[in-house]
Amino acid sequence: MIDYNALGCQIRELRKKCGYSQEQLAELCDISTSFLGHIERGTRKMSLETLISLSNALHVTPDVILQNQITLTDSTIGSFLSSLTFDSESQKQQFYRSIRALAKGRTEL
Repeated sequence: MIDYNALGCQIRELRKKCGYSQEQLAELCDISTSFLGHIERGTRKMSLETLISLSNALHVTPDVILQNQITLTDSTIGSFLSSLTFDSESQKQQFYRSIRALAKGRTEL
C-alpha cells in the first residue's frame, strides 16, 4: 500500500532542497499549484506522467521519490545480491565485508 502522506513529504523536501516554491515546481511540471499542494499533503494521487515530470524537475530519479514506499524483504534482498556480478573474488569479498560492516552499524568501511 502506498503511503501518500510520506510520498508527499518526500516531494516537498526535494522541492525545498531545489529551492523551488510550489508555484515554480508546478509550472515546471505543467500542473496546477493546487494539485501540487494536494500531492504534497497526500490528499490526491498523481499519474505516472506526473511522477516522471516531478522527477525530472527535481533532478532525481523516480526511485528517490518512491524510496520510502518499497518494502525490502529477505527474498528481495537475496534476489538482488544473487544478481550481482564481480570482477574478482577479492572484489566480491570486499563488497560482503562492507555490507557486514553496515549491518553492524559501523560508519567507516
